[in-house]
Amino acid sequence: MGDINGANWMGEIKEHCELSLLNIPGTHDCGTKNVENSKKLQCQSLSIQEQLNIGVRYFDIRCAAGSKDSTQYIKHSSAFCRNDYGDLLTIDELINTGKTFLKHHPTEALIYQIKNEGDGSNDSRLCNHIGKYIANGSLWAQDRIPCLDEVRGKIVLVRRFTDKENDYSLPRERLGINLSSWDSECFFKKDWNTFVHVNDKAWVQDRYTVKAGEKYELLKRAIDEMNDSSSNPGSGWAICLSSCMNPTPFDTACEINEKLLAGASILNVKKVGTFVVDFASEALIRKIYMTNF
Repeated sequence: MGDINGANWMGEIKEHCELSLLNIPGTHDCGTKNVENSKKLQCQSLSIQEQLNIGVRYFDIRCAAGSKDSTQYIKHSSAFCRNDYGDLLTIDELINTGKTFLKHHPTEALIYQIKNEGDGSNDSRLCNHIGKYIANGSLWAQDRIPCLDEVRGKIVLVRRFTDKENDYSLPRERLGINLSSWDSECFFKKDWNTFVHVNDKAWVQDRYTVKAGEKYELLKRAIDEMNDSSSNPGSGWAICLSSCMNPTPFDTACEINEKLLAGASILNVKKVGTFVVDFASEALIRKIYMTNF
């Protein structure tokens, strides 16, 4: 196992299995390394390229249209994000970065979970913008959970925006894995102990308006459920977010990530699902993907 590294870890998985059966490291608000004007909205300290290199394979991406054009910019709440060159970060750049990475690492598969971070009117613009990438084959966009072998070398689209009319006349079943009710489901069940079932596709744990100590206890319960084969998350696609915002993502991530990396970590189990973190580090991401082996 010593040769497994962040660039190639999926290549070491030989069995034919659905992505839902793998333990996949992910990043919450992946584009916020250089978020404008607010450290309170920063959730990552690594660029997308750096995240790819250390083994991140699931990316939480938030988009909003510009005021003067149809470009879809990466945004967190009210703040736009920039790349390492100081330019505004766009979904186009993220897709091109992912495609280039996969060209050099064809055994890997990426999951881009894309959400509308703009106003309600952006759903149709975002749907249309993403539609061109579906139409030209840049995104794998069927509404089902694929097997890894089926999507090696590809970017899998998870849709958290509502399907709207688009210039490409793409039917709903060709607009990605549909998790569009994520926000409404999790909001209405915000006091749910652990997981919420979203669009009959995934079990999502996304309580974030809590303090680090409370969140860590929630993660413990979630991982217990994931490792109980008789539970719904244990037998399905579980997406578990470790992020919370009280007082800031950085402060809570420092506390939670230290515990996740500890020798007696709750990650020392068979199944952690798609595990999505703030302020990803190489050591933490490796700890997550190595649970597959």
